[in-house]
This record gives sequence, structure tokens and C-alpha cells, in this order.
Amino acid sequence: MVSTNNDQSNTQSFYDEITPLPSFHEATLGTQTHVVPGDWHLVLSDVEGSTDAIRAGRYKQVNMLGAAVIACSRNLAAPHGVPFVFGGDGATLAVPPQAVQRLRSGLAAIRSMGVTAYGLKIRIATVPVSSLTNQGLDLRLSKYSLSPSNELAAWYGDGWLKAEDMLKSGDLPEGSVIREDDAGDIADMDLTGLQCRWDFLESKRGFKSCFILAIRTTNPVDRKKALDRIAGLLREEHAIAGGGPSGVAIDDLKLTLKGELLKIESGARGHGKIMLLAANFGSRLLFLAGKLGPRMPGANYRKELIENTDFVKFDGSLKFVVDCSKQWLRKFIDACEALELEGIIWYAQHSSKRAILTCLVPSFDKHIHFIDGSEGGYAEAAKILKAKIRGGR
Repeated sequence: MVSTNNDQSNTQSFYDEITPLPSFHEATLGTQTHVVPGDWHLVLSDVEGSTDAIRAGRYKQVNMLGAAVIACSRNLAAPHGVPFVFGGDGATLAVPPQAVQRLRSGLAAIRSMGVTAYGLKIRIATVPVSSLTNQGLDLRLSKYSLSPSNELAAWYGDGWLKAEDMLKSGDLPEGSVIREDDAGDIADMDLTGLQCRWDFLESKRGFKSCFILAIRTTNPVDRKKALDRIAGLLREEHAIAGGGPSGVAIDDLKLTLKGELLKIESGARGHGKIMLLAANFGSRLLFLAGKLGPRMPGANYRKELIENTDFVKFDGSLKFVVDCSKQWLRKFIDACEALELEGIIWYAQHSSKRAILTCLVPSFDKHIHFIDGSEGGYAEAAKILKAKIRGGR
């Protein structure tokens, strides 16, 4: 069932009014999707030269820039919710038209911050949805419950990935891309809640593996076969290293005092060392609250952090991070190879020994945490996948 929205008179609450599906699995079936209103805008971002930055050990900075775009967009569109998907070295969102003017100023400030704080350039654009749908592109989404306090979006249609390709190739409509000389106001760069205070998450089973699976088939039976097979393997006990399939467990969560990690947040938020150390001290109090008693503010924060980690997502491709053993990894790759040979999927994966978290924490009861593999993660897997697709494999 596909719902449409032809009333463009007041679409600010479009996303708020969608009833979330109860599970991610239901969202991937594509039976209940909603057309993005034509007066909304896509927000697209992609870190330039991310491969070189990753090889230089700066993947945390790359993650932080992508998360900054989400934080700013969510904050400036409030109180209305916006759908988004975090991709490691970038992000894709949809926002109502009322937020766009100020948001472009904030995004221009983020672009400047990326250069001055991290030495990284980030492509950013806001694109009218109508300019894409007028070309025959399809932009739909569904919404699902990640946890009792968080809902996430899943993308459908060819418009999302096509728009990302257009950003990289420079083919977006005139005036969409935020240029280097576009003036941004740092007052509009609202990064409230953006945090980077957790140390690396070490694998318990051997590997933190990032997978991307692009569904090739349009046959609903084959599609369900692929998704059921993947879901079954992910449910296997030996692929779960405590806490959940992502392998994030309470005992793994350690706040960092490493200067190089703290500087990443201070660069984004403009904090001096004293302010950042004060913020880190506050985080440690929050962390300690979970051990002092259930009535303390933030006592459930660490437990909710695990529930609110986006270890699986759908942006036209299925993406997920698992903590897994070498044996399970081999088994899963064999299953993906078989589905690829049948022409049902394309897949790519990147494995490392640890993962990284980047967090949006506007309040104790409303927070989301982005997980990615270190040393490349999703960004490296995406490059492998695109090479396969270009080669027709």
C-alpha cells in the first residue's frame, strides 16, 4: 500500500503524522510507504576525499561531519520531526520548506567548520523534492520504531540514491549546492546534543563488520526470500555479542579522556578545553547515575543507548553492523555470495576490530546513536559495492 500526499497547503507535520511500523523488518517489506511532499527539500551531504581521510585515521572526524548535518537539520526543523539516514561519510534527510532558509545558513557554517576544525571539505545541498519528482524520480519512505523513544525512516524509490549521485557529479538543480563562498551564520549552526565522548567499542567476537546489501530483484517473492535469509542469520546467537546484534553491551561503554577524541567534539562545537572537560565531567556523572540507582536522572541512559543505536538501516540498500566471529562472518558472506549469484542482491562488507559511536543527545529521554566500523566501515563497503554495480557483477 502506497499513500500519497497531494495537499501542499501545510505539510510541515507530514512525517509526524505517519504511524510508525512496529519493527524494522516490516519497514523493509515496502508494503506501507508514503510519498514525500513536493514542497519538501532533500538535504544531502558527502565528505570529499573521505577515502584519504580514513586512511589517515580521521574517520571519527568524517562521522562527526555527517552527524552534524543531521543534528543541525533536526534542531532547526523542530518541533517537527524529520526523516534521516546516516551513512558514515554523509547523511540524507528530508525537511519541510519552512526550515530551509535558515538551515542553508547553518549548513554553510558546517561546511566552513569542516575545513577549519578538521581540514575536511563536505559537499552539502538542499534540493526541492519537486525538482526530482518532475524528472520522474520516486521518493517514498516508511517509518518504524527503533525503540520506545525513537523512530527512524526507511527510504524507498530511486530518487534518494539518484540524488546522492547527482550531488557527487555536480548535476543537481541550480542553486541547490551550498558553495564555498556562501555566507553561513554560526548562530544557525545549531548542533545541540551532538556528542563524541565514547571510546572505541572493541569487538568481543573477533570482528565489527559493516554490510551493505542492495536488493536487485523486483520480484516480491525473491525479495522476501533474501530478507528472511538475512534476518535468520542475524538472529543466530553466535552473531550476537551481548546487548544486541550490534554487539554493544553496557560494559563496553567507556567514556573517553583521550585528547584526540575530545578535540573532535570541541572542533565541531567551538568549545575550549575547559568547557569540553566540564562537559565530559557531566557525561561521567550521567554515566555514574546508572550505577547509583534507578531514580537518578539519566539512570537508564546506558541501557537506552543500546536500544537507540542504529545498527541496522534501510536507505534503498540494507545496511547493518554486527559483532561476529570469523566462522559466522564466513557463513554470512557465503550466503550473500549465493544470493548475489542468483541475481537477487549485490553486497559488500568491511570488517575491523572495533566500532565507533557518534551521538545525538538533546535530552535524557530522547537520544540516538550512530554506529559505524572503524577504519572505513560503511564508507569503504559503499566503494566496494559501487564498483561491483558498475562492473555489472
